[in-house]
Amino acid sequence: MADVPPKKCPVLLLAEARRIANASFTDWPNEFSPKQIAALMAGGWKGEHKTLYQDWCRVVESAIKAGTLFARSETQAPITITRDADALSDRQRFVMNLFPVHDGIHTRLVYTETKTLPPKRYVDREACANWLAAIDAQPSEYIAEWLRVDNRNRLERRIEKILEVLKKAGYDVMAIPVGGKKAAEVECLKFTPLFTKDTFLKAWTRASTTNRLAIVGKEVFSEGR
Repeated sequence: MADVPPKKCPVLLLAEARRIANASFTDWPNEFSPKQIAALMAGGWKGEHKTLYQDWCRVVESAIKAGTLFARSETQAPITITRDADALSDRQRFVMNLFPVHDGIHTRLVYTETKTLPPKRYVDREACANWLAAIDAQPSEYIAEWLRVDNRNRLERRIEKILEVLKKAGYDVMAIPVGGKKAAEVECLKFTPLFTKDTFLKAWTRASTTNRLAIVGKEVFSEGR
C-alpha cells in the first residue's frame, strides 16, 4: 500500500504558496493573477512543474477568453523608456526627437518612447471556485487552502452582518422574537453576493449553536451538543 503523504499545515501551505506565486503577501490575498493561479494549480512554475504550469496557463487563458473564468482588469499607466540612438538609421534619426545626454565623460544621443502596458488581470476566490466546479477540476492543495480560508472568513462576516442587522432592528440578539429571523433574512439578502438563502441559514445556525443569538422560547445550544 502506498504511503499517504501527511497533510500540510496551513502555515506551511501559505509559505509555499508565497514562493510559488513569487509574491510577498503575509496572509492569503483576495486575488491572484492568471499566471499565479496556474502556478498554484501546478504546484510550481519551473523545473519538474514547468510543463504542467504551461498547460494550466493555457487552460486559464482559454477560460478567460471564453468568459467562463472572470478576471478583473486593472489599467496600467504607460511607461517612458530612454534608448540610445546609435542603432537608429539616418532616416529614423531624422524623424525621431533626439537629445544629448552627458555622462561625465561622453555625450550620446538618446530618444524616448512611450510603451503601453497590457492591463493587469486578477482572479478572485469566487470566480476561481465557480470555474473549477464548472470544469469539474480538483483544486490543488494551495488553491484549496486559499478557498477554505475565504469560506471561514465569509462565515464570520455573515454572522457579524446578521448580528448587526438584528441590533439595528432593535432586537436583543439573545431574545429574538418570533418573526425576527425572517425579518433579518429579508434584510441580509439585500447584501449580495455575501448572502444567499442557503448561506444565511448556515450562518444563522452557526451563530445559534455557538450562543451568539437565540430566539425567545427556544433552547440555547452549546457547541458540540
